[in-house]
Amino acid sequence: MSERPTLLHLRTGTAHLPAFVRGHLADQRRCLEQWFRVVVVEGDADYAALVDRHEPALALLESGVYTVPRTITGLTARPEVPRLGFLHADAYCPTRARAIADFDHWEVEQVLTTSVSMAAYTPALAERLVVWANFVVPSGDDPLPPAGRPVPVLMTGSHAAHYPWRVAVARELEQAGIATRRTPHAGWFDRAADARMVSGAAYVAELESSQVVPACGSIARDLVRKHLEVPAAGALLVAEPSAALAAAGFRDGVNCVLAEPREAVRRTRDLLGEPDELARLAAAGRTLVLERHTAAQRDQVRQWHDLRRQHPGARIGHRGPFLPLEVGTQAPTLAADGRDRILLAEAGELRRGGRVAEAEVRALRAANLHPAIEPLAELARCRLAVGRAASAADVAARGVEMSTSIGGAPDPGMLALLVRAETAAHRPDRAARLAAAYPADPRRRASLVPVDPGEGRPFRIHRGPAGPVPALRPRYRRLRLRWRSRLRTLLWRTGTLETELAGLLARTQPTRVVVVAPSRRGRACVALTQVVAASTSVDEVWWSNGSGRSAARLRFGVHESTWEPGVAP
Repeated sequence: MSERPTLLHLRTGTAHLPAFVRGHLADQRRCLEQWFRVVVVEGDADYAALVDRHEPALALLESGVYTVPRTITGLTARPEVPRLGFLHADAYCPTRARAIADFDHWEVEQVLTTSVSMAAYTPALAERLVVWANFVVPSGDDPLPPAGRPVPVLMTGSHAAHYPWRVAVARELEQAGIATRRTPHAGWFDRAADARMVSGAAYVAELESSQVVPACGSIARDLVRKHLEVPAAGALLVAEPSAALAAAGFRDGVNCVLAEPREAVRRTRDLLGEPDELARLAAAGRTLVLERHTAAQRDQVRQWHDLRRQHPGARIGHRGPFLPLEVGTQAPTLAADGRDRILLAEAGELRRGGRVAEAEVRALRAANLHPAIEPLAELARCRLAVGRAASAADVAARGVEMSTSIGGAPDPGMLALLVRAETAAHRPDRAARLAAAYPADPRRRASLVPVDPGEGRPFRIHRGPAGPVPALRPRYRRLRLRWRSRLRTLLWRTGTLETELAGLLARTQPTRVVVVAPSRRGRACVALTQVVAASTSVDEVWWSNGSGRSAARLRFGVHESTWEPGVAP
């Protein structure tokens, strides 16, 4: 790896971010500069002109939590230059949906992530992910042994709802009367908050003056920078057990303390009275981090570049998030042990088993942990399952608003769920307006569910271009079968006519259906819309008022997106 090829890194501006975030971004650049000549371009960009000017060996296109809408032109130029997407976000972050659409639009080959848990949260990307895990930049000085440090316990970091383990530990420490120093956290996006936060060298000094530092991997139970910064500074890491920490080499009682909040505080109190044992654990943790988790061990981007050059077109992956990359290998997905994922999995199982009230409680608990689309979708499905279609539509509308505010357009799966809920609530006009407002989103390559938009007019839904559809949940055909099954259950609870229509379509698989009903806006046509939205065979629907002549022909397409959030394929 002696020669340093050029890496072109496209991202949005960073001047508005707090100092500690900009410090993380600078560390990432310095890490890449060990193996590349890095050219960073922020904001709008002419990709063709940049490639011609810098002649990169690799392009890294970033999307995620720090990204704002921008325009990248000239993307059809120089297809021989490999493109990696960089999903810079937490595993649970709702900006994943925007990133997936960006990566599809940019036609990246694979996706880089700093999150060890990302594959479990985003199966649509699991086969394409390359983990470039968080790392630490050690100070280079040998820290004081823990026994000589003035601060027994340091609590640093956010106490927001998506850090429940840290919040619980702080409460237990207070109740136990253990002397604890706390430093405030003012968020990730406001540069004006810098003055209220400890960052940079001052943050390292805080760690190096503390004996024990609890660190939380958020609701995702991910490997975060703090898990590495604490041992690197010579302090004892106390953390929540997780698959990510196990993969990184952390072992309870060997190089750290891994325990639930009450037990973690009890053991912290005991270790503060046993300085030799505390020093042994802290030293072992520091050795682990310095040997396996510094910038020197984060050469995955260079590994990918070299393998891609030797094996053009091959899928590149690793057998574990901290193992070398290989050709034809996909990293096994770590256990989905995120708190919200567990709650949503339980909610889906309970709902499918008919225990909808219990499922709704779990969906609400997941929604309260962090704003995200998946809990809202599960909550909407729970309410649809018991015939509360109007309430389901309200919840789905919140999901559509969230995805629109983040990505500039509704998430197609969430919007389809809203259309379905409006249809079930016997509000076809609202459903029609939603479908007509977003007939095809070219960035997501999705079309929306159809309903009759008005009297006496043919109606046809554009299906969108062929090809894979970006989504948080993959496998379109299996999903559609699930959707059809759920629609049949819903229709059974709202009337026998709908059930008969669903059964007829399932048995005969017709391409054309004629329905006799006195009014196109009556129950029969509303039911027909629901059934057609779930059918794979029906292409044309004819409505007759029973007088012996057919009214206007209606054409229906089928929703083309590939996912419903939170439903395992």
